Amino acid sequence: MTSGLANFIKMTCLTILLVGSIVSAGNRLAVYQGDYKRLGSVSEVAKKFAVADIIVLTHVESINFGNGCYDAVYPHMSELIGKIRVLNPAAKIFGYISATADAPVGTFCGQMPARPDWDCPGGVCHNAIWWIERWAALSNRPDGIFFDLVAKDHIRPSVRDSVFSYALRYNFALLPNTSIELENVQFAYESQYLTNQYVFIEGYCYWKGNSAISECDKISDFIAANKYRNIAKVVLVTEDYVKYSEGVDCNWPNAINASRFYWETVSDRDAYQYETHDLGTLSGEYKSCPPVWPLP
Repeated sequence: MTSGLANFIKMTCLTILLVGSIVSAGNRLAVYQGDYKRLGSVSEVAKKFAVADIIVLTHVESINFGNGCYDAVYPHMSELIGKIRVLNPAAKIFGYISATADAPVGTFCGQMPARPDWDCPGGVCHNAIWWIERWAALSNRPDGIFFDLVAKDHIRPSVRDSVFSYALRYNFALLPNTSIELENVQFAYESQYLTNQYVFIEGYCYWKGNSAISECDKISDFIAANKYRNIAKVVLVTEDYVKYSEGVDCNWPNAINASRFYWETVSDRDAYQYETHDLGTLSGEYKSCPPVWPLP
């Protein structure tokens, strides 16, 4: 499909939606990076997250590799996962690690400066392995691993494939996090291990003041061309928390506009979340809007 025709179809769908056409809901994503204790008891947190179909949990154990990689401790993680599964047995739960866990000391987990000119010592990513094993050791373990910072300007292909393959040894599903640059989505897709897995896309296409709309259009076309690999899209769309710190309105046109780039290849495994940019780190609040997709 040509880019011009694709844009015309997407904008036509958007116009129909905004005048009240029937829509179908896709899977709901839950991502919250604030302090879980601010959401209430373990049971209350589980109830909030269990409405979602795909859940990314970012608190498991305190770490200190000396290189800036971190994950805040939540002592009730196994209990939380167990309670979520009771409420929603079909939910897919992913535990957070950073793909750059073995980056050199002083690089802020491989981000400062952002460069991929390092490799795991002896080809073995010991820190990432340790982190994955902590998730695997839980009595109620997650279904998969969420890999942060999977980008060509952060890690080499060898590091990417090493951490992916180790997670697969534990029968974890893969959910790498890519940014809205096409080259980084392509970088994740280049791994042979990603077929039939998931990809997490930070789709800030309609973030206020963001000019990434054309880049997201390219990503949409790339995903459509690779649909045969059966890689589910997990899309996070946010609003600028400086302007919208009071929260988001699920009925805002932005909630629909920001997801339209992925309508071309919607599958029943895809998931979506519309949230404030801080993901609860500042507000301590959690809200997940149900996604809206056009009917086939």
